[in-house]
Amino acid sequence: MRYSAHSFSILRAAAVALGLLVILSPFTAQAQTWTGGGANDNWTNGANWGGTAPVATNALSFGGTTRLTPVNDFAADTAFAGITFNNTAGAFVLTGNRITLTGNVTNSDADLQTINLDMILGSTRTFNVNSGSIAVGGILSGAGGLTLATNTSTARTLTLTGNNSYTGTTTVNGGILQVSGLAGDIAESTSIIVGNNSSATTRLFLDNTLGVLNTGLAIASMSPWVAWASCPWPATVPPPA
Repeated sequence: MRYSAHSFSILRAAAVALGLLVILSPFTAQAQTWTGGGANDNWTNGANWGGTAPVATNALSFGGTTRLTPVNDFAADTAFAGITFNNTAGAFVLTGNRITLTGNVTNSDADLQTINLDMILGSTRTFNVNSGSIAVGGILSGAGGLTLATNTSTARTLTLTGNNSYTGTTTVNGGILQVSGLAGDIAESTSIIVGNNSSATTRLFLDNTLGVLNTGLAIASMSPWVAWASCPWPATVPPPA
């Protein structure tokens, strides 16, 4: 079959357009879902993910009630594009090597989800307490910040108990951010914003009951929505009347 120069021009233009479409299409990280079907709790065990283990840059989803103590045995600082606990999830406790978190963390189940592994925040990451609370015992580090959000008016909590050193802004847009525990802290270079929609279910709670919290925090907020327990009030915020 013979093609005219005009036909070749049309085909070439179509190929270029298709290439641009592929390049410009938004990238969506592939998600791997934990099934707990392996003989151990390791993340690198493909049987725990329905047959294929995740690789760097994958998003991780946890569901079901089998093997609720997954252990990250990937190389330290491997990047994963977010962690989701889906609406079938039991009460998971994640441990193991530190990861680089390149996506958000979401709890879509009513159970408390616990993350006891360290995470590097290269950019601001959102922790969504949509259906249940999240407790982070690992250390959050890096130049990124943390945003707490929720899609419900029901009180849900993100509790930080690690000696965190991330330096980006901490923003409470929904839910309750509680900083507590023997080592619980937010770096002094971090600014904290409690959103204008603050209420009894959107607030910051500093709990010094079990340890000494950083008293140099710079808090920009509506002070009625910042509470504390046995905690010296930060000098940058006047005590409530």
